[in-house]
Amino acid sequence: MSRTLVLVLVLLALGAGVLYLVLGTEPAAAPSGDRAPVVEETGAAREERPQLERDAAKTARNTEQTARSNAALERGTFEIVGRVLDETGAPALPIELDPNESHESAADAVKPAVSIVARAASQAPRSAKPDAKGAFALRGLVAGEWRVRASVRGYHDEDVVFRLDAGTPRVERDLVLRKITWAVVEVVARDAARVGAEARASAEDALVERLALDGMLYFARQEPDLSASPWFGAPDVVVQERHLAPWKAQGTDLVFRARCRVEPDELRGGFFASFALGATSLETKSITDLAQPTRFEVDWTTYLRGFARLAVRVVAAGNGSPIEGARIELRRAADALVEAESGLENGTTDAKGELRLAFLRPGAVRVVVVAPEREAAERDVLLRAGEAVDLGTIELGAPVVARGRVVDASGAPVHVQVELVIDGLGAQDGALRASTDADGAFLVRGLARRAYLLRLVQPSTHAAEPLAVDARQGSVAGIVVRTREGTRTTFELAPPKEREYDVDVLDAEGRAIATALRTGGTGNVLFLLPGAYTLRLRDGATKLGERALTVGAEPQVVEVEAP
Repeated sequence: MSRTLVLVLVLLALGAGVLYLVLGTEPAAAPSGDRAPVVEETGAAREERPQLERDAAKTARNTEQTARSNAALERGTFEIVGRVLDETGAPALPIELDPNESHESAADAVKPAVSIVARAASQAPRSAKPDAKGAFALRGLVAGEWRVRASVRGYHDEDVVFRLDAGTPRVERDLVLRKITWAVVEVVARDAARVGAEARASAEDALVERLALDGMLYFARQEPDLSASPWFGAPDVVVQERHLAPWKAQGTDLVFRARCRVEPDELRGGFFASFALGATSLETKSITDLAQPTRFEVDWTTYLRGFARLAVRVVAAGNGSPIEGARIELRRAADALVEAESGLENGTTDAKGELRLAFLRPGAVRVVVVAPEREAAERDVLLRAGEAVDLGTIELGAPVVARGRVVDASGAPVHVQVELVIDGLGAQDGALRASTDADGAFLVRGLARRAYLLRLVQPSTHAAEPLAVDARQGSVAGIVVRTREGTRTTFELAPPKEREYDVDVLDAEGRAIATALRTGGTGNVLFLLPGAYTLRLRDGATKLGERALTVGAEPQVVEVEAP
């Protein structure tokens, strides 16, 4: 073999070796198809494989549940279901109330028969009505905190808070309600139906259903002292009070019912009802049995002998023509701030200008007569039990008014309210008031022919000396009220009490220049001119005490000792 051939073979062998070295370090080509090459597992790998599979399945389930929850959050598919039950486990069905019994409160009168209301933040309230078995369902709720209230007439409301989230998309819960218990009292007015029929026949202003407006029931947690009149004025004693209304006729009698909410365990500590007519407590009974009404009886004929009657005729001055629609009001103890205590103590004249009032409580009264576009008239009368008072004919002339202006120290107009008062007491329940216009002018209408005191209505930052207004001869004009900046004076009862009082500030002449009405434990404010005054505390027309008061230029808080 020639040397040339040998050289070619050697070169080929060397090239093959180099090629083998290069290709031998590359990974082998994958088999055809998508399958991975089979790799032989070790023993440890074979033991871990079931746990890995379980973890993967759990992750898949959690992912699926999260997806479902997120979808539910968007769709609002959470729900609360349950039943409304009473304490025995039976459905809590509405308790039918006797229409002749008064409600515990105005809220009870409009309370729905039964309802379930759910509320959550930023969500419209949802409601449901339980079926005859008490079952209810609130569906289509979104996740969050829901407050559910169950209201059934005759039961205490029940409030429950539920939390709906991904882990609790549905709540099943029964709502158990407690029945409301009542102390029921009946007052039997013997012969009252006949007396009322006779009153209507005589055309007196006394309808039978108004006969007992003077009657009250007082419920208390301790036995009252009937020797203290009126004992029910003590705020620590009285729980609630009830007018005797409405009524049912039983033969010639009338039966009035009233009730007070009370828990059975309260009876063990003592629970009492006192029947009062006017300001007189007639009888007190201990309530021991909530299943049976507690009964009071009163002889209505005997009771009515303790009342007075009053008659009046109102005509126009000059021609004597009767005035129809003139209003007659009786004010107790000349205190015109206090409204008539009974609907029987007011009325309007008929086409003949006449009015008769019956069943009036004895005592001193001021009779106020007011008619549109006429002067007002007043008469002071003493009513006696069993007697009739005839005021005769009262003539009302042209309207009596008071005109004037309110200005400051520079003469600029001041916008305030003014009032005309009698003996420091507001006249006609604030009717004799007027506001000034842009020029500071005022016009007060409806005056009677008598003397008044004109003062600013408080609170107002303006203060002024009171002015006497004499309207006995008719209308008064040209009144000028000059004001200055007042000192803020705050009155507080010490110690604070639930009961409220009136506070008058009297000047050196004993005139009530300002009144803080019905002050309680905090903050009744008056603006007063600097000076020395007398502070008077009263309850309506009843004087409770006086003390000296000095007002300076700086605001102050005045403590009033409550009796």
